[in-house]
Amino acid sequence: RLRLPERLPDENCMEQLCSYNLKKTKEICEGPKDDPAHFVALRNSLVCGITLFNARRGGEAARIKITQWTEREQWFREKDLNNVSNKELFRQMQLVYTTGKGNHLVSIVIPQDCVKGLDLLADATFRQKADVITENLFLFARTHASTHHVIGTDCIIEICCKVNIPCNITATKQRANVSTLYAELNVPEEDRAQFFKHLGHTAQVNAGTYQRPLPVLALSKVGTHLANFDRKLCTMFLC
Repeated sequence: RLRLPERLPDENCMEQLCSYNLKKTKEICEGPKDDPAHFVALRNSLVCGITLFNARRGGEAARIKITQWTEREQWFREKDLNNVSNKELFRQMQLVYTTGKGNHLVSIVIPQDCVKGLDLLADATFRQKADVITENLFLFARTHASTHHVIGTDCIIEICCKVNIPCNITATKQRANVSTLYAELNVPEEDRAQFFKHLGHTAQVNAGTYQRPLPVLALSKVGTHLANFDRKLCTMFLC
């Protein structure tokens, strides 16, 4: 049922979510920051947007710690970047690693329009005004004496309510959506392997669990050949 086309996120709803998150992030970053509610609104919008952008599980992007954000550049050496052909990408996006299922790192790609907001979430003064305790090490921290982080899925649902769209957009459905869109691309196998590694699963899991069937390809690449085989058999029979 997960792979049925009608269960995939609606494009118009996704556009509304994206627009709301970008507008809210800009509004808070450029406006006054004395209201504790600003931290919560900014946190929820950013974790919602980043979770869906990366097609990550609901709790993965939410687990980013302050130090993982502020020390993100330590993963890149200058000489490594010198060998990159498209350096423009590193001005458009940032990369953070956090913990995933089991003992492995999870990559989180951060669009440039989220950077100011994440810097603000890491700001000690902003966090203190929002009643986030110093013992809470998470970037997307809960408030009121909690040491835990929020859950991305809960934030997605909350933003859906604010935008007044159906609350049926989930991290899992977005993983299915992105998996299907990527399957339709003509990219090298090496690129596919890296994409599946980002999602945290294998090509087999991608095809067997998340990716919806590609009926157009099934008919155009398989159905035509079956029809030709059948036509040939019918011709032989009639002869």
